[in-house]
Amino acid sequence: MGTPTFGRAQYVPGRLEYFWPNDTALHATPENGYILGQIYDDPVQWVQIAANSDRFAVATVESYCNLLVRKAPSSDDAEEFGMLWTRLKNEHD
Repeated sequence: MGTPTFGRAQYVPGRLEYFWPNDTALHATPENGYILGQIYDDPVQWVQIAANSDRFAVATVESYCNLLVRKAPSSDDAEEFGMLWTRLKNEHD
């Protein structure tokens, strides 16, 4: 849902301060950091690095497998598992 000053589906630096103006700990949270050994400057770059990473796609599909099938993929699942994470990354961006 949009706010009077922000649109939908866009990154707005400082938006958390808008909603929680008195939370000084939240205001001290940096927007930059590291993911998968790469530095990012803002959450938009974080998402781009993750979306382009094989490791992130593998971990995402493995998490869904654990959640939905209630077990980690086994060596018997290797071919299908490989197809799933590859499709997640490439076909589904």
